[in-house]
Amino acid sequence: MPLILDGTNGVNASTGSLNLQTGGTSAITIDSSQVATFSNAPTSGIQSTYSVRGLTGLNNSTTPNTQYDFSADAVVLINTNGAPIRRVNTGTITNNVSAAGAVANGRDQSGAFSAGSWIHFYFIWNGTTLATLSSATAPPTGPTLPTGYTHWAYLGAVRFNGSSQMTKTWIRGSKAFIAKTQVIGPLDFNYPSWSSAQSVASLCPPNALTYMLDINLLTNNAASSPNNTDVSMYLSVDGGSSTILTNSWWLPGNGGYMNINGLNAQVPNVSQQFYYMSRTQTIGAGASYINFLYYTMPNGGE
Repeated sequence: MPLILDGTNGVNASTGSLNLQTGGTSAITIDSSQVATFSNAPTSGIQSTYSVRGLTGLNNSTTPNTQYDFSADAVVLINTNGAPIRRVNTGTITNNVSAAGAVANGRDQSGAFSAGSWIHFYFIWNGTTLATLSSATAPPTGPTLPTGYTHWAYLGAVRFNGSSQMTKTWIRGSKAFIAKTQVIGPLDFNYPSWSSAQSVASLCPPNALTYMLDINLLTNNAASSPNNTDVSMYLSVDGGSSTILTNSWWLPGNGGYMNINGLNAQVPNVSQQFYYMSRTQTIGAGASYINFLYYTMPNGGE
C-alpha cells in the first residue's frame, strides 16, 4: 500500500498522527500516543485475532459476588471482520453482572445469568471508550455488543455458582486460579480397572484449554509385608485407551501411613472430565485425594 503525503494520507504535522487510506476509507491510523487503530479492514485484508497481555482479574473487594475487576498492560480487540485495535494500560475496569444489557460494564442480555453457569468476560471498544462486558456466550461467537461498540477481546470465564454468586477467582494472564477444591477422595485403589468419568464441569469452563490437578496419595504402609509399599497413579481423558500420567513410587519402611504430596498434573480439557487408576500393595486403608487448582483460558495471554 503506497504512502501518499497529501492532506488525506501521511503525517499530520499539527497532531503528529499518521493516517493511511485504501479506496478512500481509513485503514490505519497511528495517533500521537503511538496507538495503532486498524479500521474497516476487509475480511481478506488486514486481519488479527484478539489477545491480552498482563491481564489480572479479581472479584471486586466491595461487591465480590456480582462484580469483577479487570486490568491489562495491553489488549488487541477485533471487529467482525477481524480488524484490530490495540489499547494499552487499561487501568481497572469493573464489570457488574447484575446490570441488565446489553450495556457497557454490565451484561450483554436483559435477563439475569443462570445459577450454576459460566460467565464469559470481554473488553469492548466503541472508538473512544474501553469497557467490559459479561456474557453467557464464549468465543468464537462472542458477545452481543451494546449500541456503538464495534470491537471485543476475550478475557476468560468465572463460575456463577448455585447461589448466583461468582466463585472467588484470581485471573493472571491465561490462567484462572480458584481455592483448592477437592474433586474426589478418598480414592479407591481400583487397579487394573479405570474409574468412571470424574467431572470437573463445575470447576472448569467448557472452552478451557487445560486444567491443573493436585494429587495426594496416602497409604497405610504398616499393614503391608514386609512393610514396603508400591504405589502407582494413572490419569486418562479417554477412559484408559491412553494415559497422560503414569507414576509409581516405592515407599520403604513401616511408618504406618505414608503420603506423597505435590504431584501436579496438567490435563487437556476433554469434555470436562478425566479418569484415574490407582494401585497399591497395601493391605490396609488408603485415603488419597485429587484436588483442582486452576484452568487455562484461550485469551491469547501469557
